[in-house]
Order: sequence, then structure tokens, then C-alpha cells
Amino acid sequence: MKKLYLRHSLLLTFLVFSLPSYGLILYQDKVGKSKNTLSYDRHTGEYLWQEGKKKTYFKRHRYRDVLKKATYLSANDYSKLKKSLIRHSRFEHSSAPTSEDLFLTALAMKEEAFSTLSPKVSDDCFRDRKKKKSAAPEFRFKPYMSEVKDEVGEALFKLKMNDEGFFSLGELTKLKVELMTSNDNFLHGMANEQNLGLVKNGKGIEGDDRGCTFAISTGVEAEFEKGGLALRSYSKGCSRLAPQKSYITIAGRPFEIEKRRDDKGRVYQEFISVDGLELEVKKTISGKVYGKVLARREVLDDQGGLAKVMQENWHSLSDKAVQYNYVDHMDKSVRYSSEVRLGTNFEVLKTENIRVAGNAEVGKNFTSGADDDNYLRAKATMKAQYLNENQRGEKFPSWEAKLVVQGKKYVDDVTDRSIRFDVTKRYSVTRNGYVFFTAGVSDDTDRLAVDYSQEEINRNGEMDLQHHLGGGFEYRW
Repeated sequence: MKKLYLRHSLLLTFLVFSLPSYGLILYQDKVGKSKNTLSYDRHTGEYLWQEGKKKTYFKRHRYRDVLKKATYLSANDYSKLKKSLIRHSRFEHSSAPTSEDLFLTALAMKEEAFSTLSPKVSDDCFRDRKKKKSAAPEFRFKPYMSEVKDEVGEALFKLKMNDEGFFSLGELTKLKVELMTSNDNFLHGMANEQNLGLVKNGKGIEGDDRGCTFAISTGVEAEFEKGGLALRSYSKGCSRLAPQKSYITIAGRPFEIEKRRDDKGRVYQEFISVDGLELEVKKTISGKVYGKVLARREVLDDQGGLAKVMQENWHSLSDKAVQYNYVDHMDKSVRYSSEVRLGTNFEVLKTENIRVAGNAEVGKNFTSGADDDNYLRAKATMKAQYLNENQRGEKFPSWEAKLVVQGKKYVDDVTDRSIRFDVTKRYSVTRNGYVFFTAGVSDDTDRLAVDYSQEEINRNGEMDLQHHLGGGFEYRW
């Protein structure tokens, strides 16, 4: 078995270095009149799966996605292709690593480095700390630690080796629990023709359930002197019309037609629900500069999910509301992502009763999913607050207006942007507690929303606005 594997490896080595970098054919077959080919380009580090004239590109570290294109193969052929693809990917990873490979390797080395940190702190160190505040604990490193330190960045090591550590955030200053909803229908459709009659369906500020039509999120945020922790859960739903093909017979001849409704009068639509859980850690680095690390788990489903269930139940409350037949158009999937951000706070104006301040952030999102979730982010936030006195005579933001502008650039060169404006009113209900209510509107060209809004864009030249409503409770120390 080892000899056979060695022979295959030598053959693969010969193929890689003897064929042109753009012409390595890894697999080829013919299904009907269509010719399927899998090739590899060493210049770009990408696999190319070609079905006839249709081409699909995959980054090398996403080779498992290539296998999804070959599910039609027999179990034996599929197994052979899988083994060859894994062997090739590993070989290329070692012989010609891409920038992604080098970055992931650096991160892995960083984790290994952190695990080997062993603080050696003597009693004298503690006794002398008051006298010599600049003295730092001595650390023992493995021989390769100095090289790793240069690779992964000085800042990460400073955070890790700081006396306080990354998660030492100081005293708790605020705890907030929040529930927010959004809808392309103003007041969740309560103002339309079927209810209050204030706006017309699909006209002006009233949406038509195309694109991203409903979202709900809840979260708990803890704010500390030197950072913060947050745990959020959210669900976002997007939909588009999906007429189904049918046939009728006229004068003995069949004709193909499109049916927009089923036999029960329900409108055919494709719906996707993105249900996620997000953990955020924020740490002040120095002065007004801070860093954030976020981790997410998201489930993408077209037959389940909180957003779909809530839309279905909400529409069922009224006989006048449109009812939908949810067409099965995708496989359920789970993706994991992490995001690293660097930001800074700034203050524009501060008087006795008015404060204007904001922050700016840049970040990079890494994902286990496809390129449509791998992006760079730039974000800016401005807040204008009117301060009032609480029951203890202390100032708190009674009114708050917030503007958030952000943009993303994905690895496949797609860009999107979001502009959101919210107004929040807080009420002092206890000596330290506040109830708040938020209303706002946003214009969001998220790529998922655009994908599900093509019909609306073609018809109106633009997408619906998103209307936000929510509230929560804050406790301030």
C-alpha cells in the first residue's frame, strides 16, 4: 500500500512540474453531450470545474466544494476523485503555498506559541512592582518563539503578555438587553391598505416582500471600563417570486405556462432564512484605540428558520394578507466565520446637555463558507445625544440619534454598502435602570438582499427600505 501511494505521489509530482501551470487536468469525463473537466491553475491557486461551457472556480483550500459538483459519479469513481483531489491539494500546499495558506499557517503557529507561554514570576517581582512599575514578568519561550513573534504581529503578543491579559476588562459599567426587528413593510405592514390604510402596498415606503423582507435580533451586551462582551442571536429572511412551470392542453396540443399560485391560491416564492449566533469581545488597546474579535455560526435554510416561521405565522393572522407556498430551492447549510476589527473613538462636541461622538472601524471577515461571506469591512458611526438627569441627578442620554455607514468588499470583487439612521428614547425607571425604544430606517444593498431583489430592481430601479423597531433595558453603574 505504501509503495502504491509512493508511486501515485511520484506520478502526481511529475504531472505538476511537467505540464504547463494552467493546463493540469485532474479529471475528465462525458455525461451525455456535456464534457466535464477538472483542471488546476498554479498561478492563481484555483481549481476550474467546467461543465460544457459553464465554468466554476474554487480556491485550493475549498477543494471540498469541488466534490459537490461530482456527486453524480458512482461511489467508486467519486472515492477515487476525492483521494486524488486531497492528495493534490496537500501536495500544492507544501510545494507552492498561497497567501491564504501562509496566513492560516501563521495563525496556527500563533496559537501554538500562545499555548507555550509560561510566565515565570518570582515573589520579588510582586514586591518590586510598586517600586518598578515598568518591570514586566519574565517569560520562557521555545526556541522558535522569536521567529513566530515577528510573523504574527507585535500587537497580539503585547495583548497576550500584558499583566492584565486580553479578557481583563476592568469594572462593569453597563448591561444592556435588546430586541430589534426590521421589515420592508412600514410598522410591519400595520399601516398598509389591509390594516390602517395609511400607505399603499408596494408603493412609497411600503415594501412588497421581495428581497430581505424581515429580520429579528436579540442580544445581551456588557460594557466594561476597558472593553466589552456581547452575545447576539439573529434571523434574517429574504424572498423572491418563483413561478412554477406547468402544462395545459389546447386542441390536443400541450402548452407550457407559468403558475404564480398553487391550487390553494398561495403565491410561489423562494425564501432563505439566515439564523445566526454571534459572540463579540472588545478590548481597549491604548487611549481611544480598541480591537474586536467576533465569532459567528450561521444556518442557511429555505424550509425552516425563525424568519420564515415568523413571516408565515404573521401572514396567517389575517385573511387579507398574502399567503405563500415556500419552494424548495437549496440545501440547508451551516457556515462559521470570525472577524477581526480595529477601531478608534472620537468626540466632536460636548456641552452640559449635548454630546456628539463616534467611532470608525476596519476589519476582515474569515469564513468556512464561500466567497460571498469573505470580505473586508469599513464602518463609521456617529451619535448625537441629548442628556437629561436621572433619579439620582446624574446625566444620561435621554434622546439619541445614530447614523451608521458601512461598506464591504468581497474577495470576488463584489461590493455592497449600508446606511442606517436610528432614533432612541430612554426613560429612567429606577435609580440605575432605563427602558429604551428605538425606531429607524436603512438602505441596505447587502449582496444577499440584491440577489433576492432582482425582480424589484428591474421593476422599480431600487430596493425597498428596511424599517426598524425595537427596545430594551439598560442598567448603568
